[in-house]
Amino acid sequence: EEQYALKDWCETTLKPLLEKHSGGVFHTFGSCENGFWMKGSDVDACLVLPRCTKKQSWLTKLRLVQSLAEREKLGFVELVRAARVPVAKLQDASGADLCDVSVNNVAALENSRFVGALSRLDWRVPCLGRFIKHWASQRRINNRSEGTLSTYTLILQLFYFLQTRDVPVLPKVTSILVKPLDVAVSNSIAGGTSQSGNAAEVTMKAVNALISSDEMDELSGELRPLPFLTDMAAMKEAGRFPHMGQNQESLGDLL
Repeated sequence: EEQYALKDWCETTLKPLLEKHSGGVFHTFGSCENGFWMKGSDVDACLVLPRCTKKQSWLTKLRLVQSLAEREKLGFVELVRAARVPVAKLQDASGADLCDVSVNNVAALENSRFVGALSRLDWRVPCLGRFIKHWASQRRINNRSEGTLSTYTLILQLFYFLQTRDVPVLPKVTSILVKPLDVAVSNSIAGGTSQSGNAAEVTMKAVNALISSDEMDELSGELRPLPFLTDMAAMKEAGRFPHMGQNQESLGDLL
């Protein structure tokens, strides 16, 4: 309940403040949106802004976030400038993390929606994902800044495992694209080969690698329509995943 209250606070207090003064749109993403939220996790958020494509511009907007949050006495803000995607880390008076705000981190927004769409297809997926997150955290192998794997990478590995069971638990990415790939390309990927003949190259392809358009129009700040189906009923109606609901393995079996 405490975590959901935190997310609600971000939506009702932080979001209107930042949108009013930045001219952007505030989105939450990550585990608080995709079904893999765990106790102690903070909220990841992103301001989507037009004509803001350079790191220096992102830092300018994050300094605005810092100024607004501290002016309104919402907490203390630490700017992490050196990160690949800079963030403003908002903390309460005790130092507990409240929200990490980034700017135009639109690939992460879409990735979260992709993960969320697949996690909702089978009740076992969020359970397995949270177990893997806890397991990786205990072994300190889930922190990209320390040279280990990101949580997103670990979840993609889980998806691949579930897609390749004798009776698949999840559909392949190519099966749920809104606009199906060219038949030749789709067959090549399904067969595990690329034009270069490199099977690993194909295995590692994600949604962004299969879609040519950018996630966001830089001039307008408009996000593109999601290139994959997110609704279970729509997948069933389109016949995209004939094995849906057929895998009967227990959580223990899958672990």
